[in-house]
Amino acid sequence: MKKTFLFLFITAVIPMMAACSVSVILTPDEEIQKAVKENDPSICAKIEDEDQGKTQKRRDRCYEEIAIEYNNPMNCMEIQDQARQDNCDKAIAITNKEPDLCEVIDDVWKKNDCFMQVAEVKEDPLICGKIDDNNRNKSMCYSKVAVARKNQEICGNIDKESEKLGCIADVASVKEDLELCETLKEYDSTYYSCTSAIASKQNNPDLCNNLAVTKSRNYKNACFEDTAIMAKDYKTCELIEDTDDRDSCLSKIGRNNKIPEACEKITDEKRKEICSRLAK
Repeated sequence: MKKTFLFLFITAVIPMMAACSVSVILTPDEEIQKAVKENDPSICAKIEDEDQGKTQKRRDRCYEEIAIEYNNPMNCMEIQDQARQDNCDKAIAITNKEPDLCEVIDDVWKKNDCFMQVAEVKEDPLICGKIDDNNRNKSMCYSKVAVARKNQEICGNIDKESEKLGCIADVASVKEDLELCETLKEYDSTYYSCTSAIASKQNNPDLCNNLAVTKSRNYKNACFEDTAIMAKDYKTCELIEDTDDRDSCLSKIGRNNKIPEACEKITDEKRKEICSRLAK
């Protein structure tokens, strides 16, 4: 049996090894790697596979990898698959901070997303204006640029009131500007998100005392919990007056951070037991 196997190995494998020594045979991935390494798209054009569909997919991937590696949008134009070509154009547009490259993208959603990302990296709100009016990315774009530039005036370009207020809250948060948060005081939810973000960043639960307690939500308690979770400090949970909310806060701190002392402060016995088990 062993002799038969050895004979088969010698007659089948050795000739193959000899053939490989005569000419280098590249695997599919090696062909693409060689094209990228040498920045040679002509190698992509010569790729052949057992089936035409696979051949085109590999060629497209080859052109895309060269285009992105060498930041050359001309190679994106060689890609036959439109979705892959759009991704290629988008990647290079963002890298080059060049909104004109977004214009050639066929897919509307990808084009708008391209404008938004280029606007954010360039911190240029004028680019946001290129996004379709009925696309939510337009509001998000202005908001991202406003945050990047720490300039709430840019939020004024947003039409929808709730999104405009959210933009101002985001800017106030990144600036840690409580006075700017105060301009949102009549909007309970937005004022909460603004104040809570700053309280959490500064680990200052005293700021939470400014928040409202409404029928629908206790924003003060929510802020205490946000601040406690950010600081991983269960003592801040103890500022929460509502027993169930306080237990919930303590449980999250105990379980998620393996702090059994937090679990011991829980009033509800069943919740305390579960928390203690998971905090070990």
